[in-house]
Amino acid sequence: MNEEVKQRYLLKLDEINLLSVTLAVAAMEREGTEQAAKEAFFDALFDMYVEGWAAAAYLMGEESGGVTDATVAGLRSALTGRRGEETRREVTGKKYDGESIGEKFSDYFRTGDGERIKALVDSEAHRCYSLGAFQAAAENGKSVTWRTLADDKVRETHVYLDGVTVRAGEYFYTIDGDRARFPGDFTLAQNNANCRCYIEIAN
Repeated sequence: MNEEVKQRYLLKLDEINLLSVTLAVAAMEREGTEQAAKEAFFDALFDMYVEGWAAAAYLMGEESGGVTDATVAGLRSALTGRRGEETRREVTGKKYDGESIGEKFSDYFRTGDGERIKALVDSEAHRCYSLGAFQAAAENGKSVTWRTLADDKVRETHVYLDGVTVRAGEYFYTIDGDRARFPGDFTLAQNNANCRCYIEIAN
């Protein structure tokens, strides 16, 4: 991840963190409606998907102007028109233990579990950014390499994948038998929660 993309990503993570705190407080203090909160959650996930796609397009040389608000807005419009409901379903339809993230969000909101809302929003935003980058790479027939932040917080199942390269669309398999196409895509929630890994696009 080059420095420009990294700084934009960190800025978007700050925005997600602010949103996750706001939604957590709304749940705990019973402010606003569940539906409005869930829509804000889903909109943020779609925005992170587009950000991931835009970053990948820039890194692959498809977008020479960098990742800016203007390029992201144009891409959001194109992706909405071209993919529409299919993209929205993939962004918002992820399931863990048979329950969708929307159902989980509703459960946590109704019970006022702000801590779980925050964790869900943060983890799913990361997944959607990775999903956007992955799909852009897959459309271009690229390979992707799993990267960790290489610090003592990286879990063993992710350390195992660091540096592994696969064709976009194939799976990364880790030591506990779980698999993912990109960070945040594991079938086990414990492998996705608080993940900070990213994919690098190879030639």
